[in-house]
Amino acid sequence: MNKNTLKQLTVAHSWLGLVISGALMVVFLCGTLSFFKANIHAWEQYHHYNSALPTNMLSPGEISKIIIERNYNIPSDHRVMVLFPTEDSPQYQVFFSTEGDNGEHKRHRLFFDPQTGEQLADLNSRYYLSDFLYKLHIDLNIPAGKEIVGIVSLLFFVIVISGVLIHLKKLIKYFYQYRLKRNKDTYLDGHNLIGVTSLPYTFMYALTGVMFNLSILYQASFGVFVFQGNIDKLAETSGFVAPTNVALSGEPMQWRAIDLAVDHASKQLPKSKVYVAKIWGFGDKNAQMQLRLINANSVTERLTIDYPLDNYLNHNTVHVMENPVQGTYHILKQLHYGNFGGLTLQFIYFFLGLACCYLILSGNLIWLEKRASSRKQSQRNLKFVHAMTLSLSIGTLISVALCFIGSRFLPEAFARIDALPYLFSVGLVFSFMHAYLVNNSRSVMSQQACVAGILFALCPLYDLIHIVMTEISQGSLINLILVNVISLIVSLFCLWFSYHKHSTKEYMIKDQLEVVME
Repeated sequence: MNKNTLKQLTVAHSWLGLVISGALMVVFLCGTLSFFKANIHAWEQYHHYNSALPTNMLSPGEISKIIIERNYNIPSDHRVMVLFPTEDSPQYQVFFSTEGDNGEHKRHRLFFDPQTGEQLADLNSRYYLSDFLYKLHIDLNIPAGKEIVGIVSLLFFVIVISGVLIHLKKLIKYFYQYRLKRNKDTYLDGHNLIGVTSLPYTFMYALTGVMFNLSILYQASFGVFVFQGNIDKLAETSGFVAPTNVALSGEPMQWRAIDLAVDHASKQLPKSKVYVAKIWGFGDKNAQMQLRLINANSVTERLTIDYPLDNYLNHNTVHVMENPVQGTYHILKQLHYGNFGGLTLQFIYFFLGLACCYLILSGNLIWLEKRASSRKQSQRNLKFVHAMTLSLSIGTLISVALCFIGSRFLPEAFARIDALPYLFSVGLVFSFMHAYLVNNSRSVMSQQACVAGILFALCPLYDLIHIVMTEISQGSLINLILVNVISLIVSLFCLWFSYHKHSTKEYMIKDQLEVVME
């Protein structure tokens, strides 16, 4: 590769990284924390609810009976989804849509006490931190966010490839080179070292991010060019089919068959358990139910079983690997979520996610300092870009930390009015104002990382004092400890980053003094 091509590739790499750095930071940080989504959900409720599973629970069929008796107008081609209680989320959750007289559809998400069947209306209105972080990860909590994240993933894929091409010749030779006492080289070497080390991880996430968020594009392309507009044939070939064409009989649904089918399915795949049921033609005798079993310790083991509820023994079982499209999608999905390797792999992914956050922060700092040294750069424009870039990168850490604090310290009444998005915005605004007033990228990153580190440490400190003083356990102590350990790790990451930026600033001053003395 000649020097001109390498220079152009480096410029493209830098500019693309800057443009998507804000969205990418939100996606990576919130996605990294979402590896422990269920644990965070349990952590939130620790001081408010007794989240232990009751010994005697209502069956999925009995919960379905409660829905039937309410006479909701659920279209036969719409599914009713029932999520079963787990240790981390000990309530039944039911999702469905109803059709009004004017043809409009209304979505419902209902929570039920697993022991009494009583509807838990307060849980339906609360905005959980775990849900909010996951929503930020998948769509930035903004309109058309899913498509934006898909485009960001595509550009991130280009950045990963361009980074490999830029360092291809010296990828091995300089892999262990890390110059600690030379300010500029330290950032660049650290950026390159982590980029190369985490390459399989970043490559996989760039690829799966495009797959999840922009799948509609290549589905439409296949539908038009390969299947000549026959979308039903495309769905059948790819395996994304559901029993939506249910011929209604007018007779009541055999809700007891739901429990018999769940019991039968639970024995079909070792080391797996049914957690969700999807039912079409709900309430009718000819209703069709689909159950899915996933072996959490495998990337390939998944069964989908379709049951006609009028005769559940006449079922149809499909292994995910029987269909190439479904098999590929499932493997990439398992790799994306990283739940097949248990807690060990979750922590490996967690540390790799923090490493990618460092990639974004260090990349932004390299670019900002390079632009600041350019005499041709408009200082007014640079000041705004400097503040915006920093607020959307290092400021994201402050915003997420404020959300953790809000979930722990705000009363339940405030949590019900969706305070978390406002707290997140407050963190970004604070970061922007601070970065705009302190027109020094290194100082801003160091100071804001220190603030984020202190904020992330507050909840673990509070929980420790609360347990020592009250000795009251209302929920899962394991989840409480796990999430607080995660918070402390992020806190240490922020404090280390702050110290690292402060110490390299001292090296920069020494380098400048040495140049002057020479």
